[in-house]
This record gives sequence, C-alpha cells and structure tokens, in this order.
Amino acid sequence: MNGRPVLLGYQEASSAQPTLLIQPQQIQPEAQVQVLWTSGDVSDETLPSAVFLGELSGESALALPLPSEFSPDRPGQLLFRSLPLAKTLGSVDLAALPSNLFQESR
Repeated sequence: MNGRPVLLGYQEASSAQPTLLIQPQQIQPEAQVQVLWTSGDVSDETLPSAVFLGELSGESALALPLPSEFSPDRPGQLLFRSLPLAKTLGSVDLAALPSNLFQESR
C-alpha cells in the first residue's frame, strides 16, 4: 500500500466464515483508512459497490469477515481508502499474492 506494508492472510473460521487477517507493519499517516473489498477490477465505477470490511487503527491487527460473495478461487481485490481525503491509497489483488500467504489455514 504505497510503500507502507501490511501483512495479509486468510482463514476459514470455525463458523465457515472466511476471514481476512491484516497486520499493518507501521502506523498509517493518513486518517481513517478504510479497508474495502470488491470482487472485480478496481476502478472509479466499482468503488461505490465495494464492500466495507473495516478500518485500520494504528498497528493493530484486524480479523475482518469477508462477504458472502468471496470465493478462494476468485478472491477479488482489497482497497485501502482514506475517508477524509476521499482518496484510494492503494489496492491489492488477492489472487496475485503468494499461495503460502493467502490461503486457507485450519
């Protein structure tokens, strides 16, 4: 995310709810950084339909439930967006992550 790394992971919870795990590696200088998910490509047109997952807070780890449309075969994309700046700070294509980083773990 623009040179400010986050660690990403995925797990299937006992409730069978897929969960995204995010661990920021440093505090984000932008305020109110929202984490959004979209099943398709990132564009200005898809932004309004992106699903809000949560908000980064300092260096706190997050475990965010993924929407029912999520599929490990087509994991979609994450968007990191600053609410006050109304600006997308970066995106991550979950399918492009190494399989050992983004995979089901039990």
